[in-house]
Order: sequence, then structure tokens, then C-alpha cells
Amino acid sequence: MLDPLTAYAGSDSGGDAALRWVECVEVGADLSRVPQRIVDHFLTDMGVERLAASSYADVRALHRAEASGVVMHRSEWTAVRRRIEAAVETTLPHSHERAALNACATACWPLQTSSSILSTLIAAWLQEVNREADPAFGELKTKRAMATLDEIYQQTQPMRDKGEAVDIPALFRMRDPILAAGFEASLERANARYLDRAQSVPGIVLAHLATA
Repeated sequence: MLDPLTAYAGSDSGGDAALRWVECVEVGADLSRVPQRIVDHFLTDMGVERLAASSYADVRALHRAEASGVVMHRSEWTAVRRRIEAAVETTLPHSHERAALNACATACWPLQTSSSILSTLIAAWLQEVNREADPAFGELKTKRAMATLDEIYQQTQPMRDKGEAVDIPALFRMRDPILAAGFEASLERANARYLDRAQSVPGIVLAHLATA
């Protein structure tokens, strides 16, 4: 986790995050249960207890069994993960339920041997910050903006095929300046929300490390 943690902290704070990692963990501390705590933290924050209670319970049971020293075959994890993935297909695309189930599937791996689970789960948690429509711009305006951009993209395809430079945002501003300005402001707000959440990751992870 150290590399992604310092990356989330940013270039100005990455070094500080690495030093805090060293300072907050006592020499000889048993960190074996920390990954499970981190997984539970982000799954809970994504609402899986409410949106995917059964799948979350199955994943937690596997992690707890692993932590207690029970030797489990990979097929046990695979069976649970496939059940969750099948449940995903019964939900609506882009729904909160689908996101929660996908998060459970992401976490359904042995924590002691699958080193990418935490970083993958955190990436999914970061994407969740902008799942809700921007209230200052609205879903209908967002759909209009995306439709306009798609239309411009399709219309300029021949030019781009010839290698010509096409400034799609500029064309969008010319076609509908008010809509384009609102859309760009909404993107800035979305980027700011994502950045704020990303920069909170080191503190969350370090807090769990410090309690080991």
C-alpha cells in the first residue's frame, strides 16, 4: 500500500505520508489484521452493508476465517465471487446496488496473498465520490452536454481521420456557450471532489496501521 498511499497524498505530501507510515507502526507489530480493517472501512463507506448485505456477509466470513488461520482452497473464494458477479448482472447499470456488489467481488480474494485488493478497492471507492449527479448542474443538463459533445465528436471524425487538430471543447463553447460553461464548471467541481477524497486516503490507511 505504501506506493499508492504516497501517490494519493500528492507530490507535496507523499514524503510526509511515508515518514508517518514508519513512525506510526511499532517495530514488531502484527499487521496481519490491518488489510481486513481497511477493506471493511471502504466497503462500509460504500454502503455495502445496506446495498449488498448478503454478499458482504459472505466476504467478511471468508476474511475472518482466513485471519483465524483456517486453510481455504481458492475454489471457495472463487465460488463466492462468482455468486456475487452473477448478482451484479441482475442489477441496473450504474446503480448503487451494482457498485456495492462489484466492490464485494473486488474484495473477495485472500488478503494474505492477493496484494492488489486494497489498491483496487480504494480506486473503486474514489470513483464513487461522483456517482451522484452534480446538483448545481443537474442530470438533464449533463445528458444534454454529453449528447452535444458526442455529436461534435462524430461530426469531426473525418477531420481527425485526416490528422487535423480538432479542439472539441472550443467547438462546444461556440455551439452552446452557456451549456459548455456549466459543464466545464461541473467538471471542475467533480475533479475537486475526487482530489479531496484521494488526499484523504493516506490518513485513513495510516489510522488503521496505527491501531495495529
